[in-house]
Amino acid sequence: MVNGLIQSGFTRGQATAVMAMVRGRVEARVGDVRGAMLTKSDLENDAYLFRAALQELRMEMQMTRKNDQSLLESQSAGVSREIESLFQKTNDQIANLRSDITIEVNNHRHDSGLVMKGMDMELHELATKYQMLMGEMKTDIEAIKLGSIRRGLITVVLTALFLSAVFWGPRVVKRVKKKDDVAPPGYQVSANDGQ
Repeated sequence: MVNGLIQSGFTRGQATAVMAMVRGRVEARVGDVRGAMLTKSDLENDAYLFRAALQELRMEMQMTRKNDQSLLESQSAGVSREIESLFQKTNDQIANLRSDITIEVNNHRHDSGLVMKGMDMELHELATKYQMLMGEMKTDIEAIKLGSIRRGLITVVLTALFLSAVFWGPRVVKRVKKKDDVAPPGYQVSANDGQ
């Protein structure tokens, strides 16, 4: 390498000095590396400690996984119980609502039946009142007819009498006067008779 430096343009002294410095640096570095390097026993010891720590970590992870799994299983069982409880409560509430609805429907039917019976009774009462009023009205109409017929007959009779009196009255009066004028012998006409 010294020759390579000389050929590059360095003097022999310079090339030797550069090489000595490079050697010193390399030896320092090798010493540092050797100081930093572990011995075989140190490596085996560190590997054993590493394997032990790895095994301990593996066991902790398995324990944690088992604990988490059992915790999840218990939580899942709790959730399943809650779901079943909610399902049962929902079914109970639905059954209660069905029975309440059935009761309400039956009550409504019963009330509707009572209302219909009441309406039928009211209609029957109204029909009875209507028939009574119609009977009374027919009776009143018949009474009015009879009264009208009576009045008509009385009117006809009175009119007939009046007309008879008007038509035959003067004749009768003339006959009576003629008879009065021809009085039988011994019969005396007084002044009051002419009136």
